[in-house]
Amino acid sequence: MLIRIVTSALLTASIVVLGTGTVASAVETGQFRGEGYSSMGLAYHWAYGQALGRARDAGFTDCEVIDSYTWPGGYEAWVLLECTR
Repeated sequence: MLIRIVTSALLTASIVVLGTGTVASAVETGQFRGEGYSSMGLAYHWAYGQALGRARDAGFTDCEVIDSYTWPGGYEAWVLLECTR
């Protein structure tokens, strides 16, 4: 009877430890940069689309812009996204 209790306690403890490790490492973060050029001033939109496309191709779903720059006139731009999955 005592052996069953000890075995059960050890099994429960190992599940808790292993389960906690997998939950903590489940969130992965990545950064994706996109560059855009447009003769109509839509460079930012192209850059954002390129960065988002790269993130989606890599399997990331939740993204936010952490940095960007648009040159005067809007003909060139870059966008940096930070994404999680």
